[in-house]
This record gives sequence, C-alpha cells and structure tokens, in this order.
Amino acid sequence: MPLGTVIPAPLTITADNKSKTFGEANPVLTVTYTGFVNNDGPAQLTGQPIVTTPAVTNSPVGQYPITVSGATSPNYNFIYIPGILAINPVPQNIIIPNAFTPNGDGINDNWDIKNLNSYLNCIVQIYNRYGENVYSSIGYGIPWDGTYKGAALPTGTYYYIINLKKGDKLLSGYVAIIR
Repeated sequence: MPLGTVIPAPLTITADNKSKTFGEANPVLTVTYTGFVNNDGPAQLTGQPIVTTPAVTNSPVGQYPITVSGATSPNYNFIYIPGILAINPVPQNIIIPNAFTPNGDGINDNWDIKNLNSYLNCIVQIYNRYGENVYSSIGYGIPWDGTYKGAALPTGTYYYIINLKKGDKLLSGYVAIIR
C-alpha cells in the first residue's frame, strides 16, 4: 500500500423504525449513523443518504420496508440497514355496554366491549361493590362471562377500570349483571 493512502472507515446508516395510523401522511423518515471518525458528522458526507418507503398515505395496514441508500464520501464505506414503517389501524371508538345477561340463552351472555380488541395490551379490571377484584385481563380476547373463579356472580352492579396502555386516560364506570 502506498504511503498516504487512506482506507475508508466503515459507516453504518440505519433507517429508523417509524409508525403511523392508516390514512395519515407518512412520518419524516430519519436515519441513525454509527461509525463516524475524526469528529465527522452527516455534514461531512459529500452526498446525503436517501431514505424511502413504498408506503403511501392510503397503503393498507401492515409493515413496509424503509430503505436507505446513496450516501457518498471518499472517507467511508457504507453499510445500510433497513427499517420498518408500521401502519396501524385507525383506532375505533370503544363502546362499553352497561349491562349484560349471562343466563345461557346465547343472547348477550358476555360483556362484549366493541373495538377493545384494537388495544392488544389493554388491562381490564372488574370489582364488586366491596372493592374485590373479580376479573382481570391483559388484552380482552375473551369477553367476561360474569363468573369469578368458575362460579356465576350474583345479579348486581360491578365496577370496571380499563387502561388502554396508549397514554390515554383510564376508562371507568359500571356494568350490571342481570340474570
């Protein structure tokens, strides 16, 4: 190797993962750099990276690649790492019924909370009038059937707290079991 030859340093450019709700404009796509030397930064690149995704405003719910390419500099060899753009469904209004009739007739036998299934990590807690927890779940894949430890709870009013785990305020109220 001749004297004065500079070996380009490896520079990793990673596309940052992003998310958005269906129907919204795509977020600003950004990158993270790893491996700059000699106090260099993005401003020292002779060509800035290009960050793209095939997703558009009305792309269906799902995951889409975010790719990065095109950076130039005689001082660096580039390693590109793609990211993911997650398009989430539009949150639906949660409809919480205030009563249900778990009497086995096949009609209204469970406390079905419409659209709560959009919140996979929500926490649902139900208490009796004495403050005892009679039902808890993380997620709400199986609606409450009015039982506690396998036994039917008596007719009455029960109180719920639902934490959607999205930074929203807690949902609370009452639900009546009618038999």
